[in-house]
Amino acid sequence: MHIPGVFHLTEAHVFVVMTTQGRSSGQAFVEFPSPGDADHAMQLDRQMFGNRYVELFLSSPEEMQRATGGGYY
Repeated sequence: MHIPGVFHLTEAHVFVVMTTQGRSSGQAFVEFPSPGDADHAMQLDRQMFGNRYVELFLSSPEEMQRATGGGYY
C-alpha cells in the first residue's frame, strides 16, 4: 500500500477490525515505523484516499489490541 507522500507499507502493517459476522467494520489500524511517520500520515486526515474518504486518529497498541480482539487480520 502506498500512502502518497509518506512511504510504502505492507499488509503486515495494516490490521482490519472485523465484526462478529466476520466482515470488515470499516475501521483499520496501521502500524507506522515511527511516531514521526504517524504524525506525517495524519496530514491525510479527512481526505480522499483513492475513492474513499478517510478520517484518521492516533491510537496506541493497546487500543489496537482491544479493537481487534487481540487477533489481527
